[in-house]
Amino acid sequence: MAAYSDYPYGYPGAPYFRIAIAGTDRTLTATAYGEVVAVPAFTGGPEQLWRIDQLTDGAYRIMPRSMANSNEPLALTAVGRSTPTLSRFDPRSDKARWNFRNP
Repeated sequence: MAAYSDYPYGYPGAPYFRIAIAGTDRTLTATAYGEVVAVPAFTGGPEQLWRIDQLTDGAYRIMPRSMANSNEPLALTAVGRSTPTLSRFDPRSDKARWNFRNP
């Protein structure tokens, strides 16, 4: 996945970013059921925009701008080694702490 900054939502210092699979237009999207899917195209909808907050330990928390049917703030959370989902952020857990690195 790569966070793209070629949209008006995603420039350094902007509150929301598009997260896409590198080399494609497939975009990370929060569903109304608290899951995460990669859809074929970016529409600019709030479920496709992500806030990336740096935490005090240097890791990042990633949260969707909004989700249908939910007012509860949820964070991108790892389930196992490769499956992300959305859940409440637990500051005691590493599951919702993300690190970025150049490929």
